Amino acid sequence: MRVVSSPLARARDTAAPLAAALSVDLETDARLGELYQGPWQGLAESEVARRWPLEWSVWRTAPETLDLDGRETLTALYARVADAFDDLARSSDGATVVVFTHDAVARAAVAWTLRVGPATYRHIDVANCSITTIHASSTGRRLVALNDTSHLPGRER
Repeated sequence: MRVVSSPLARARDTAAPLAAALSVDLETDARLGELYQGPWQGLAESEVARRWPLEWSVWRTAPETLDLDGRETLTALYARVADAFDDLARSSDGATVVVFTHDAVARAAVAWTLRVGPATYRHIDVANCSITTIHASSTGRRLVALNDTSHLPGRER
């Protein structure tokens, strides 16, 4: 078994107890880091909407078309996530890999599994702390479960 995380602290901190319980090293992969927001990084949505109203509207309605200087596009995100998941599938020899990452990366991983592109971004729900299960092998990829929150107190699948 492998435990792989985004390098961001919130993902590593969530992954660390599982890696410790399994007595495996916690691996990090920068390609699993959150969507880079560029000039929007760290701002509240209301602030982004106020300062970039046209771009915010595009992000809310057709995010795959947004190309804002300094901000990662969904096309770039989906390419780096596909690269990471291709590598994980190749290098894991059938072992289970648990990945701790972020909303946009999970959406891109689902798209990778289904062999679809960034236009699906707004059509995939990913709740905080949800579990999405993907089976990838030499025979193909399957989406087994999406956005499962049944393990969380007071939540249903």
